[in-house]
Amino acid sequence: MASTSQKKNILIIEDSLAVATLIQDFLKKLGYQDVRLCDSGRTGIQVFEELVKAGNSPIVLLDYSLPDMNADAVMSEIFAMRPDTKVIIESANEKTDETIKNVLRYGAYEYIEKPIRFDNLKNTMQILE
Repeated sequence: MASTSQKKNILIIEDSLAVATLIQDFLKKLGYQDVRLCDSGRTGIQVFEELVKAGNSPIVLLDYSLPDMNADAVMSEIFAMRPDTKVIIESANEKTDETIKNVLRYGAYEYIEKPIRFDNLKNTMQILE
């Protein structure tokens, strides 16, 4: 089952360093070596642009509530650069919440509830490989 293709880059845009670090450590255990952390939407967009220019198509884990901009604004800039990007939204809001429904309608690939259950994250990542 071992695949020779390298696992995708991951970009985590999350303002809580504790949460971002937990996710990063977990993804590294799953074999994702290149996991970048950003603590604001603006920085996340800049790093995403650098990765795309370097020929990567990172999977983005995006916190719904960032201090500087909301997930919709971040996603619109990311999709403008790479419309096929897989964006996973993480939020403490319920999936039935109108804001989460909208973000999924807007093009987010998946929604993961906080506190993050790592089996959910693992399943999502396996589907994306």
